[in-house]
Amino acid sequence: MAKSDITPSSTGIIAGIVLMLLGLGSCGAGCGTGFAELGSAASRADDAKVPVGTAQSYRFTATTSGLVLAVADTKAELDKVTARLSTASGRVLSLDGSGSGALSASTSDRKTKSLGQFRNLPAGRYTLDSSGPEGAEVTLLQLDESALMKRFAIGGLLGLVLFVIGATMTTVTAVRRGRAKRAIAAVGGPPPGSLTPGFGGGGAPSGPQIGGTLVQPQGQGPGPAMMPPAAPPPAAPPPAAPPPAAPPAAGFPPPAAPPPAAPPPAAPPPAAPPAAGFPPAAPPPAAPPYDDPTSLPPPPPPGPQ
Repeated sequence: MAKSDITPSSTGIIAGIVLMLLGLGSCGAGCGTGFAELGSAASRADDAKVPVGTAQSYRFTATTSGLVLAVADTKAELDKVTARLSTASGRVLSLDGSGSGALSASTSDRKTKSLGQFRNLPAGRYTLDSSGPEGAEVTLLQLDESALMKRFAIGGLLGLVLFVIGATMTTVTAVRRGRAKRAIAAVGGPPPGSLTPGFGGGGAPSGPQIGGTLVQPQGQGPGPAMMPPAAPPPAAPPPAAPPPAAPPAAGFPPPAAPPPAAPPPAAPPPAAPPAAGFPPAAPPPAAPPYDDPTSLPPPPPPGPQ
């Protein structure tokens, strides 16, 4: 039985981890792109600041949204700054939330406040007029808030979905693998007939095997490896049948039947059991060896007369 047929593959865990990493990357990419775009727009707005009372012309090459910002040293000065945005024909545009200060910020030396928001202005030339205390400045922050929020939302939502799918795949695969391992341990290990290392020498079993579990005989330690019994030799082929007897010649009687075979000799009677309480009789002593006179060496020759 292959390993893949017993325990689920770990591919689900690996794929889940990859999806979770992609989800985290998507969240980071979406948020990073949004913050980068916000920082770039703030840098352009800082470079385009003009003192209050100075008309500043802007040319939009595409549909544009953004904010009109005021910059001053104190909050009291910010509250006195006003601004208006008009088209090339002189028509004054209405700014959403004009003077509400919905967006404000401050640094160590200056404070910033939103004077209003414009949305989806078509391409063209526009003029920004302002008034306020001396030292205050105004500028345009060209930034589409809805597009920026969509960028944050898409990156975060996609990353969250990928992370949840990856976490689910990892958890489900880990649970299935754990259940499979517990099931294998509950049935006693590998299938019956397989060798389990740890008993005897060389990883071979040294005791009988019952249901796939090795049983070590009591009172004995692990012994040497036991070789499987040799296969019995093949059985001898049956004797060939005798050829049929030739038919008798015409005009002669058939030959006489062969005499019956002699019966086998009778078995010797069994020896009488020894009497109760007495040991069995010893066998009679063997007869001394008989010396054949013909086998004696010849007598020595007579000496000289």
